[in-house]
Amino acid sequence: MDAFLIQIANSKHQEYVQKNPFLLGPDVALNRELSEAWQANLDIRRPLRVPYHHETFEVPLNDLVTERDWKAIVRTSASVGLNEADARGAVNAWGWKLVRAPRDARRILSIGCALGQELVVLRALFPDADLHGVDYDMAVPSEWQKTLRLGELKSQPIEDYLSSHPQSFDLVFSNHTLEHLSAPDRTLRLMRQALVPGGTCVSALPLEGDESNPFYGDLSRIAEGVDKADPQLDLEFINPGHAWKTNREDLAATFYASGFRDIRMFTRANYPAYVHLHNHTPWHVSTFQPRRLVGSLLEQATFRLLRRGLRRIYPHEIPQSAVKMYYRLAGRCWFSRVRLLHALMHETVVVAS
Repeated sequence: MDAFLIQIANSKHQEYVQKNPFLLGPDVALNRELSEAWQANLDIRRPLRVPYHHETFEVPLNDLVTERDWKAIVRTSASVGLNEADARGAVNAWGWKLVRAPRDARRILSIGCALGQELVVLRALFPDADLHGVDYDMAVPSEWQKTLRLGELKSQPIEDYLSSHPQSFDLVFSNHTLEHLSAPDRTLRLMRQALVPGGTCVSALPLEGDESNPFYGDLSRIAEGVDKADPQLDLEFINPGHAWKTNREDLAATFYASGFRDIRMFTRANYPAYVHLHNHTPWHVSTFQPRRLVGSLLEQATFRLLRRGLRRIYPHEIPQSAVKMYYRLAGRCWFSRVRLLHALMHETVVVAS
């Protein structure tokens, strides 16, 4: 199965896309320029087959971590002013991924930990480890640094940091970070080099290059040059802020090429990559098998027809009032594009050494 990568060579443009992933930033001219550029530079990745282990599991939230780990996460969360509901959310977002890492790690790096929530979980699960973090824009509260006994927290490009720390860490963790990078192959090689021999990488990513993404076909048509996204109506769902739109085969091949050999992947059944954005459970998550067909037909009958109508009425530029109407309908319609995305697309956790 094909995966995709958006190639944006200009570092300032990369930074702008990261800060404004849907290209709705303050620079209107640059928004338009980049919306054209990312489509022209959407490359197809056809991965080689390499060995890896994949496991899909379905476990209730209360059983994702052991009772001992749960108590440690609650206790550590309370030490920085977070309540039990926050701790439960931390288990749902990070805890079930981190419990798959070796517990004997002594030096740990968290990549993309801007706000620091995963550092709370890391401290709970690794009470004696040296914890360090790097992100483009680090924003960990200063009081947390002391309470959690954090080490180096750097605001700088991730690759620059990794390059300057060879064989420094037993564990490198990233959560929904690698998909934002336009050179994942190079970044993963640097992550491998930053690990000590026998070290482990744990990374979670959404599978946007997988058929669980209802817009996989749109990406394929754009990458092959047979279709084009509309800058005003489609970018929220195709998301140029995620440069690497990967799948399990592509992940395995990329980790393998970066020097990892023991590659394991874990996926929670009926747990979409963006489930945290919605408190409801849409009908698409059920076991009703024709859901993709029905959703696709409804998509064609509603939003694609509406999109074509707007483009016909406004061939040059759609007024913002019409764009807002389009998204208001998308947000309220039960079978909206955004709910298709949130309900169907999954994430995978890679544990590699």
